Formats: sequence, C-alpha cells, structure tokens
Amino acid sequence: MATRKNNSNKTPKRGSKLAAKLKKKAKVVVINTPYDDAFRTMVTDCTVLLIPIINLVFGKNYDLNEKIVLHHNEHFIHKKGDIVEKRITDSYFTIAGDAYNLECQSTADNTMIIRIMEYAFESALEEASLTSNDTMEMTFPKTAVLYLRSDASTPDKMKHIIHFPEGDFTTYTSIMKIKDYTLGDMLKNKLYFLLPFLIFNYEKDLAEYDTNPEKLEELMQEYTEIFYQLEQAQEAGDLLQIHVACIRAMLKKVMNNLAMKYKNIRKGVDSIMGGKVLDYPGRSMYFAGESEGYKKGRAEGIDEGIDKTNARVARDMLLEKDQPFTIPMIAKISKLSEDIVRGIAASLGVKLA
Repeated sequence: MATRKNNSNKTPKRGSKLAAKLKKKAKVVVINTPYDDAFRTMVTDCTVLLIPIINLVFGKNYDLNEKIVLHHNEHFIHKKGDIVEKRITDSYFTIAGDAYNLECQSTADNTMIIRIMEYAFESALEEASLTSNDTMEMTFPKTAVLYLRSDASTPDKMKHIIHFPEGDFTTYTSIMKIKDYTLGDMLKNKLYFLLPFLIFNYEKDLAEYDTNPEKLEELMQEYTEIFYQLEQAQEAGDLLQIHVACIRAMLKKVMNNLAMKYKNIRKGVDSIMGGKVLDYPGRSMYFAGESEGYKKGRAEGIDEGIDKTNARVARDMLLEKDQPFTIPMIAKISKLSEDIVRGIAASLGVKLA
C-alpha cells in the first residue's frame, strides 16, 4: 500500500480551505440513478431502519434504540497527474462506535469491488489518529453491498487480498440481494428499509403484470398489503410517521422509474397511495421548516458550520433515557440552535416536547 508523503497528497478534511479548492476542480465520477436517490433518502430520513439490516448482514444484535450516527459521504481520491476525483458513498455510519459502509448497486459489475475498498480506505483515513509521533492508527469500516439486481453468478461476498511488505491480509465485503427476500421476509425481520426496492423482484415479469388484469391485481394486492403493514407497524410503535411517509414515497419513486413503460402498473400504484414523491406528505411537517440550520442538524452535525463536538453532545443528550431533556435545555448546553437540535432529533427518530 502506498504511503502518502506530503501534505499535497493528504485527503482533505471537510471544511478545510484545501477541500474547498479541490471541490471546485474535482471530477464527479458517480452518476446518480433514481434508485441511488431513493436509497440515500432512506438513509437520511429513516436512519434507524439501517440497524435491522446491519444485524442481519453482520450477525449483530444492536437494539433499535442504539446510537447510530451518519457521517459525511464525500471523499476526494488522488490519481496520477494531479487529478482529483470526488467519490460519493451511499452511506457511512457508526452504530455504538462501530463503523459501517453500506452501498447500493442496481446492477452487478466489476467496479464495485474496487470502489468499496476505496470508500473504506478513505473513510478510515479521515478518522485516523496519531497515537504518538511515530504511530498512526486507522480502523476500516465493515463493508456491505445491497444488489437490487442479481443472478446465479452474483457471489455472496467479495474477497479483498491486500499485500503488505510484512505479509498478506484478506478481508471480505458482504453482499445482500433483494431477490433473496420476499415481502414476508422483510416484514418478519423488520427490514422496512428494503420495501421500496421490492419491485425489483418482479422486474422480469412487469410486461405480463401490465397486460394481464389478473396478474396486475395480484401485484396491487401485494402493495396494498405493504401499506396496511406499514400502518400496523406505526400503530405498534415500530415505525414513526415520518418513516411510513418516506417508505411510501420512495416505494412509489422506485416503482415509477422501474415501471416507466408500464402505465397500468403505475396507475395502479397511484390509485393505492397517491401523493408526491420529491417532497413526500409529512416530510416538511415533520422536519419543521426547511431552514439551513435544520437541514444541517438533520445531517447530525457533520455539515460545515456545525461543531462536531457540540453536535455529539446534543446527540448524547437526545439519546439519554434516564434523564430526558427539553429542546431549549439541549440547545443551551450544546451551544447549538434549537432548530439544529430539532433536526438532529428528527434524524435519530427522537420525539421531544
């Protein structure tokens, strides 16, 4: 592994002057699809729903009330000839201090195995620390990829072999495939995060569903069941209102794009739920207003202009069970505005007076 020898080769910290300069000339190499947008919206607005995914993929047992923190997802990767490329990860977060990188891929290709390690390395490097003048420590996140499409050739994991002068090291990236989960599986295991992408399991038969009234009715019954179960989950306290609204909207967004050529399917989904996708019902109400401070707070204090330490204080107070605090009290102690504190609370799924 190459060693970075001078400051010009270091990955810039977010908010630094160097980062600002690099952003202006950085080449954006990632093209967003509607499915990427839906995934990232789910990550941002339904952050807590990532926990059941991580529990399943990595064999963990995190409680749903466990602390989960999103980190910024832009990295700058240096190439030959002073070329700087900007890479955007789908999600980088920590649960109880453990770091994870979860990517969403609509179609399997041989670039993901490289990109996932680039993301992992850049994330680890940005969080690296000097324990002494001659010792640096860096921790790689656990990595996983969610494939929306897959076939018999899609592996269950990716293998990465790293050759160090002292010896070889092998690590793996877990692979999760939508096709392995039915609606029943998703509901049973509380994998609500996956619901917007369920339609990929029907992709090869969409033409038949669109032209066959009986098959179309079967598909619509499936989605009627989804909406019913979401309401039941909300009543049971497993989901917040904002989670239900987000899932419904992202489900419709994915459906409308994947079934773009099939007007009967899209009309059927619209008849079941209706509503807009980009600013889904309940979102603006839940995220009271759209101020810049609130948006930054909902990003959990990672955005420029919000001190990370103050944001961490606010998060810790919001997650305190034995000593509940009010918004004004948290704002005063953390030295953040009440608007930002409300945004952080919303991202954590915490309701306070």
